Amino acid sequence: MDRNAELLKEKAMLLLARERELVSLRRTHARVSAWLNVAHNLSELVSTGTSAEETYTALAHKLMSLLEMQRVGFYQITRHETLRPIVRTGEAGQGELPLDPPGGALLEREPEGLCNTATTPGLQALSHAVGLTRFMWCRLVDPEEDLPVLMVAGYDLEKAAFYSHFEEGDFGHFRSMGEHLALQMRNATLIKQLEREKRSLQELNETLEKRVADRTEEIAHTNRELADALAVLEEKDRLLNEDLDQARSFQQSILPTTPAPSQVEFGAIYRPLEQVGGDIYDISAMGEGHYRIFVADATGHGVQASLRTIVLKSEYDRLKGRHSTPDALLQDFNRRLVRQYNPAEMLCTACCFDVIVAAGKARLRYVNAAHPQLLLASGGTTREIYRDGPFLGLSDEIEVSMLEQDLALGDTVIAYTDGLSDQMGGSRGSFRVEEAVRDSLRGDPPLPQALDAIIARFDQFRGATAVADDITLIGVRVRG
Repeated sequence: MDRNAELLKEKAMLLLARERELVSLRRTHARVSAWLNVAHNLSELVSTGTSAEETYTALAHKLMSLLEMQRVGFYQITRHETLRPIVRTGEAGQGELPLDPPGGALLEREPEGLCNTATTPGLQALSHAVGLTRFMWCRLVDPEEDLPVLMVAGYDLEKAAFYSHFEEGDFGHFRSMGEHLALQMRNATLIKQLEREKRSLQELNETLEKRVADRTEEIAHTNRELADALAVLEEKDRLLNEDLDQARSFQQSILPTTPAPSQVEFGAIYRPLEQVGGDIYDISAMGEGHYRIFVADATGHGVQASLRTIVLKSEYDRLKGRHSTPDALLQDFNRRLVRQYNPAEMLCTACCFDVIVAAGKARLRYVNAAHPQLLLASGGTTREIYRDGPFLGLSDEIEVSMLEQDLALGDTVIAYTDGLSDQMGGSRGSFRVEEAVRDSLRGDPPLPQALDAIIARFDQFRGATAVADDITLIGVRVRG
């Protein structure tokens, strides 16, 4: 068993590393795709029927929505060393902004650039003028007024703390987009002039078309390289998804087969939020008429939480047959989590309860560790069974007190994780588990059918709202 535990730990660490790689690849993939989206749509933003301000406004919205830029601005650089806003974060600006001489000199010397930290007088002056702390800039030419235009995109001091530094790849895309935008807008203006002066400007039109064709070929070549890079990323994503499929199959394999004794009827639904989840459960026969049910919810969800459930299930399986009562079992289980793993690494909530049936009578023994309450459906009514308790995996020595009570024939006990009770449904608040249990058990339908009805009601309640967490739902009905 120790060797198997070690193998499980090694596989868990490998999957954690692969998960981090997947997150990084997906983030890079999303960033490159967003830049590609802007590049592909740039030509559509520039039209002979729209003004420069309309084009700048449309591009500003694209950059803010697709690349999460906080602010995008377009400013005319006047002859008096000031910036006159054309578009500022999608709205027309008011009033000229003073630009100190170091900032003007910087724009003359460097028509494009990026600033992650304003370390020079020029960067400080430009940062102060545009109101941004982390930004990229590019000088264009207004084709209608023949004045230089400054395009700036980035974040102010407050927002910059929440975003990573601009990379050279971002700056390369931004600079290429600025060059392409300037060329497209000048081309649109020349087309207007050509409509008035076709004969005299024919040679200029041909030259411009050649420049556009060359630039388009350059962009197409760049796009092909990006497409190749995306294909590599997609292949890596496919391999990582195969690993996740294997992890899901393994996690499903450690879930118990629901027993079918004559004295008790069991039902279970396990629905992870992603391919793998952070919930785990176990249903075991401890002896004649004695059944033990365990439910745990590791912190978080997804791959990392699922790896913790493998450890939790392994440790629980070691201990479940050593203790006659759930309170002793849960306290021993907690000690192993705290002493064998890093602090809070195996933090989880859990509940454990025994159902004992003998001589036509039934008894419930229940302990809880920060887990949602049990629900008892009896005689057409539903009520909570709850005993407060601490999280597992935090403190070496904890105390959990056991609650005992009699059960009647036909009583049904429902256990669940907070993925069910914490689910929001828009303005209607959270899902009412007790109400759903009471309605679904009305008429004493078969237990699996009743659990399916609870989940169907859950899905109807949430509507278009995404599921927030993993869901585990266990039912136990006393037959006698």
